[in-house]
Amino acid sequence: MQDLSAYDDHELMDLIKRDNQVAFETLFDRYGAVLISHTHRKLLDMAAAEDVVQDIFIKLWERRKEINCDNIAGYLFTSARHMVLNVIKHRQVIVRYEKDFKHFVENHPINSTEHIIQKKELEAILMAEIDKLSPRMRQVFILSRQENLSHQQIADRLGISKFTVNDHIKASLRILKTKIGLILLLILWSNHFNG
Repeated sequence: MQDLSAYDDHELMDLIKRDNQVAFETLFDRYGAVLISHTHRKLLDMAAAEDVVQDIFIKLWERRKEINCDNIAGYLFTSARHMVLNVIKHRQVIVRYEKDFKHFVENHPINSTEHIIQKKELEAILMAEIDKLSPRMRQVFILSRQENLSHQQIADRLGISKFTVNDHIKASLRILKTKIGLILLLILWSNHFNG
């Protein structure tokens, strides 16, 4: 593999615009860890920080021909700031849903046997939908959500890139949200197999 570490950001972006993956990986190596550290300080969640940085670089690659920027570091850190704000807003929505659900459960008590049966039925629905995912997507999703492996651990185990892992997880969540709904998915994952 060609060593492009001596190239400046502008030269790397010129190569990236011509679909040079080595230049892209060099740029990721240059800024990835710093961006993850910066994002982690804001989110206090390493997995979320890694997801944000992966998203930034995925979007950079997808929009490489359109991006005209003299300061790529500034572009990356500005993108990180915007995405961190989006994650924080999303977390606030989830907290609101969880609070509403908790309030509902507290004010609508159900028989514990009935609750256990319903929970098992809901978990069965979730597992049936997970089983419908493509084999690779299902494998990545289970390693992430049930075995709690990091994106890098999954990538290493399966011999794929972290970008591919991220894409599979996002696609899986999008499919599951469409099939069973966001609220149900949040409820099931917050209680998944805990009782």
